[in-house]
Amino acid sequence: MTDNLSKETWEHFEKNKEGIVLSLSEKFFYCFLLLCITFLAYANTLNNDWVWDDASSVLMHKHVQDPKKIFQLFLEDQHAFGRGQGNFYRPLVSVSFMLDYLLSYKHKKENSLFPEISPLVFHITNSLWHACAVILVFLLLNQLKAPFFASFWTSIIYAVHPIPTEAVTYISGRADMMSAVFLLAGVISCIQYLQEENRLQKKLYLIACPLFFALGLLSKESSNIFPLLIILIIPFASNIQNSKAATAFYQLKKWLPLLLSVIVSAIYIVLRMTLLNFSEKSVPIIKTWSDKIVEIGQSFAFYIRILFFPFGLHMEQTLENTPYWTALLGYSFLIIIGLICYWAWKNKLYRIFISILWFLITWFPISGFFTLNAPQAEHWMYTPMIGFWWCVLELIHYFIKPLTLQNSYKKYLLPAINTLLIIVTLSYFYLTYLRNQDWKDNETIFRSTLHYNPNTVRVRYNLAVTYEEIMKNYPGAKREYQELIKIYDRIKRQSGISEKQISFMNEEEIETWLSFGKTLFNMGKFNESIEHLTPVSFLVKQKDFVPYGIEALWYIAQSSLALGDIKTYQMISSRIQTADEKLLKEIQKISIGGTLAVPSYMPVEN
Repeated sequence: MTDNLSKETWEHFEKNKEGIVLSLSEKFFYCFLLLCITFLAYANTLNNDWVWDDASSVLMHKHVQDPKKIFQLFLEDQHAFGRGQGNFYRPLVSVSFMLDYLLSYKHKKENSLFPEISPLVFHITNSLWHACAVILVFLLLNQLKAPFFASFWTSIIYAVHPIPTEAVTYISGRADMMSAVFLLAGVISCIQYLQEENRLQKKLYLIACPLFFALGLLSKESSNIFPLLIILIIPFASNIQNSKAATAFYQLKKWLPLLLSVIVSAIYIVLRMTLLNFSEKSVPIIKTWSDKIVEIGQSFAFYIRILFFPFGLHMEQTLENTPYWTALLGYSFLIIIGLICYWAWKNKLYRIFISILWFLITWFPISGFFTLNAPQAEHWMYTPMIGFWWCVLELIHYFIKPLTLQNSYKKYLLPAINTLLIIVTLSYFYLTYLRNQDWKDNETIFRSTLHYNPNTVRVRYNLAVTYEEIMKNYPGAKREYQELIKIYDRIKRQSGISEKQISFMNEEEIETWLSFGKTLFNMGKFNESIEHLTPVSFLVKQKDFVPYGIEALWYIAQSSLALGDIKTYQMISSRIQTADEKLLKEIQKISIGGTLAVPSYMPVEN
């Protein structure tokens, strides 16, 4: 089987070494093959449940569930019905969720905050978006006349590599795939515009290029790097490149896709800074340039490692406890990549040159140069890894090509290379299969993440809420809330806050204490519930936190009643009754994940 595969690969290798584009039937065959491989790699995700932000993206999002509100999706934050206001303007992602929602099986369940809906259609759609990205990578490389060896193996590895699992398996991660699909489609349209001779079709491709860019921007903010990709592609992707007879006007026309894309980008930036800016006032993340320089090197070393050896993947990657020497390692990789880029340019190996710059351009927004909400994340590499593996496969092809022309190497070298790539692909396939299982449900993904990063506050809190509200596993919730309180205490000690001070660092800690008290109440541990809810009840004296204090008082009253302390119950109940109707509605909003604007730190009054 390996010999036949190697023979067929060699025939395509020979066919494409002069840059011959595959026929339509050949393209169809390989696209179908890539589609099948992609779906096979993610077949075990179809039974996965809703996890993490899927609740705010779909289950709680009333506009996603109402087709009449489709235009409203273009005027609001993606998580408009979630806890807290973000600044994620991705209306096309919400529209795709709306379509999936309409196609999904639904049934009503009494006393449920969320609609009972199967996530199957959503998972199928995610796999389809990833398959589209994989196929477009293959078509793009073929359009650029890359050897079949490079275009085929780049697409295969991209299809089965574990890094995209955060985007594919996680329903709410769809934005990465949609952005990549539209960017790839836009680049292909630009190339078609440059190479098309029919005037009508040429105009259609010219319109399609910025249109796909606009769709990418409506899917994810990072799509704004598209004009840089166009600058990279235009000089090398057209037949005009070596045409000395081309007029100056004709040379100028080839830059029209860039001009239109820049206009689209400018309009988008203005709108996002004004009408479509949904961010609330928050404490900015401040980092010095020295911190940024170190973190850029450290994160780049991390990305290179997981591109080759994708082990220990999880959602809460941090640079905590990362040795400083890894920054030197990261910059060493950057220097090596830069030298390869310069060598490719000097030797007119333009595809290798383009692939390296594709990787660096799409990596730059997530490099750490710009302050983001995290120093690194696996799914951010969804688009950059296209350029990385394209470069690796082009380099392999370049160096084995002279050897395969010799009979002594031709017989053994190519089969050995293909066998090695098959082993690598199967290894990545297996790791993807295992990683998909981590996303089975909320408990699984949160426990998997905590295995690698036990100090992440938000994941441990989400696991506690999963035990408390979804699984009704109150002992499990109690355990996780206790661990959370230990983490907060440790952070306070490091910050110099005395243990004797009754204080809360932020809204999340308030919710932890409140939820912990409610869990103890549900377990019948009424005295302990009162003990943990009492500090939260003091919040009735703080204007921004009164609803939390009132809710704590309500559970203290119920606990007192359960303990037979009628006097305390009556006293607290009468106090609660004095709260106006609007305040009581706020209490209800908290219990279902409503939004409240609070400062980053608020001490509790005694």
